[in-house]
Amino acid sequence: MASLRVERPHDGGGVLRRLRVDIDGQNVAALKQGESAEIPVPSGTHTVTGRMDWTSSPPLDIDLVEDEQVRVEVALPFSALWNMVRRPQTALTIRRI
Repeated sequence: MASLRVERPHDGGGVLRRLRVDIDGQNVAALKQGESAEIPVPSGTHTVTGRMDWTSSPPLDIDLVEDEQVRVEVALPFSALWNMVRRPQTALTIRRI
């Protein structure tokens, strides 16, 4: 089985809020700043999305092979707080690291 390690850095935005992480539409973690979670997933393609209140990240597709570990960072940078109003579906950032 592969694993997906989702991480939230000390990102500056949403200090008192948890950032939810969905894999294939299922909530798998709720992270405070500086926290991470290791999620076992079957090999194949999976879609990862970060969510906080009415905002979200764009979806990120990850292709995993058996026994592979992939790290993904999801954040709400302080600089993106304006996007919570202007573009809520892209206010959070997500990237493979």
